Amino acid sequence: MLSAPCLSCAVVFAWAVLSQPVPDAAGAGLAPAGQQKGAPAPPAQPDEVARREAGRKAAEAARLIERGDWKQARQLAREAVEADPTSAETHYVLGMSYEAAGELEAAEAEYKKMGPFAPEPLLELSLARLYLRQGRLEEAEQQSRRAVEKNRWVPQPFLSLGAVAMRKKDYSAAIDAFAKAVEVAPGDWNARLSLADAYRNADHWDEALTEYSEALARKPDLIEALLGKAQTWERMGRAAEAIAGYERTLEAAPGLAAAQFRLARLYATAADPALRKPQRAVELAKAAAETTDWKNREVLDALARAYDAAGDPAQAQQTRERIKQLPAPSPRDTEKRR
Repeated sequence: MLSAPCLSCAVVFAWAVLSQPVPDAAGAGLAPAGQQKGAPAPPAQPDEVARREAGRKAAEAARLIERGDWKQARQLAREAVEADPTSAETHYVLGMSYEAAGELEAAEAEYKKMGPFAPEPLLELSLARLYLRQGRLEEAEQQSRRAVEKNRWVPQPFLSLGAVAMRKKDYSAAIDAFAKAVEVAPGDWNARLSLADAYRNADHWDEALTEYSEALARKPDLIEALLGKAQTWERMGRAAEAIAGYERTLEAAPGLAAAQFRLARLYATAADPALRKPQRAVELAKAAAETTDWKNREVLDALARAYDAAGDPAQAQQTRERIKQLPAPSPRDTEKRR
């Protein structure tokens, strides 16, 4: 699950939220973000027609990134930059197209071209997200803290800081950061979801369930919240509720492997025989194995357990042999299991 803003979310919220006026440092009035007192004068602007065309192309590029068409988005974003090289928005969207393609160094260079007139703290948030993806955690934390210093009135800086803490497995710090995001924006489902994930990883079960419910109240059928709630019930040992939760998740997302293999594991190994469904377990685990190209250890382990429960030891052994042939899990893979 995402605790930091995803690529498409970043495109959507950045200009709608961060470009709004925010209180200045003294709290004495409103100052447009990116144009704080003492900021240098802007460079010469292109004519109005060119600026409008650049804005149109940047907006269309952002929509293409949301749909996953980063190649076409990049072409449009480049044209937008050519039409208005002084616009922070055009450089931002071009950087997003690079980031979507996994070209993180190019994305970093483009983000840094936004200059002092980008909505604060868009540059810091963008760099923090890049550094987090690259595993540069100290730099990501530094940029996140700068973002918080520049704009405490929107949740994104706190979400970014919390995401870094989650990667560091400092769940107490993550809870603190995400709780501040919720305080700033109580109706933000992403803030609620992130706080719930942090509580779950810290084994604060009741708090996690509460925040997942709050997220779902704001965005019904939110897959991550449905899945997180079921995971929480499973880790609490409440198998019947966990099974119902995973089934509900699969109603909303029928092919979700993360729910399929966990549900299969419960149907195969539940302490209460009345809850076991061995054949259903095999079907679910096989579907998850196919989705993950038979390369996920947890999925294959669930399948082996399902075969055991279904009375097919030969298939169970064959599946365990597959597991032995897989490379050792990385620390990052181990972290994702929580």
